[in-house]
Amino acid sequence: MSKPPEIPADVPADDGAGEDAPVMATPAKPTGEILPPLSSVFTPLQLRMTAVLVILLCGGLLGIAAWLTPNPHGYGTHEDLPWQGPCGFMLSTGYPCPTCGMTTAFSYTMHGDWWSAIKAQPGGWVLAIGCGLAGLMSIWVLITGRLPMWFVLWVTPFRFFVAMLTIILGSWALVLVVGTATGKWPIR
Repeated sequence: MSKPPEIPADVPADDGAGEDAPVMATPAKPTGEILPPLSSVFTPLQLRMTAVLVILLCGGLLGIAAWLTPNPHGYGTHEDLPWQGPCGFMLSTGYPCPTCGMTTAFSYTMHGDWWSAIKAQPGGWVLAIGCGLAGLMSIWVLITGRLPMWFVLWVTPFRFFVAMLTIILGSWALVLVVGTATGKWPIR
């Protein structure tokens, strides 16, 4: 494939629009930045307020998980909460729903029994660890008023959504396969 001929710098380009056509601005020189500075997107106050909200949410979630006693069946811990009942999906099909065992896994994780958390719901264990890390990162944001650069460069809403979907559906598939192979599912 041949390259187009180069136009000498002293010859004006003719785009066919005539002399009355508006002049286009020349593009700005690249600065080497991949993203605009965060100060132009979020103020430090906005970041700190968001960090407080994340700290409260993660702390509340992990606090409730620590307060609950994990169900030894690997699911059903959420039934100890006053507003929760048994899983309707499990009652009607005999198989766990995608989030069955999440509360139990969070509770086991907060009690330090990580192996039982992984056996109950691997995705719940991953999300519990992620929740703790999000809380710690939010403390850093609260102190500094800025996000870590790795977070800015790698975490996007789309990537976050895909990661959550992969964790939840992947761990559900794993729980179904292992539970069916070992005779845990279906519940009769």
